Amino acid sequence: MACGSSASILGRKGLSFKKLLLLAWLLIKDKETLKKLWHRPGLTLAISISSCLGSIGWFSAMSLTAVPYVKTLGQVEVFFMMLISSLWLKQRVKVKDMGGLVLIALAAVLVLWG
Repeated sequence: MACGSSASILGRKGLSFKKLLLLAWLLIKDKETLKKLWHRPGLTLAISISSCLGSIGWFSAMSLTAVPYVKTLGQVEVFFMMLISSLWLKQRVKVKDMGGLVLIALAAVLVLWG
C-alpha cells in the first residue's frame, strides 16, 4: 500500500481523531491520570510500544490461522491475568470471577474440541 493512498490517509486521520477524543475525555473526566501520564513519559512510551506490538501480534495471528483459535487464546489470556493478579499482586478472586474463569475454560475446550 502506498504511503499516500486513501486507506493510509483515512487510517491516520482515524487514529488522530481517536487520540483527540481520548485526550478530551481525560481532560474532562480524569485529569489526574493525564497528569500521571505526562510526568512518566518513559513508562508511557514503553506501555504504548508494547501495546502496539501486541496489536501487531493479534492482527498477524488472525491472518495466519482461524480467528476462533486466536480469540480463544485471548480468552485464556484473561485466565492468566487473573492468576497473576491473585498470586503476585495478592488480589482476592471473587466468586463471580471464578465462575467467569470456569466458563472461559469450558468455551476454550469447546472451541478446540469442535
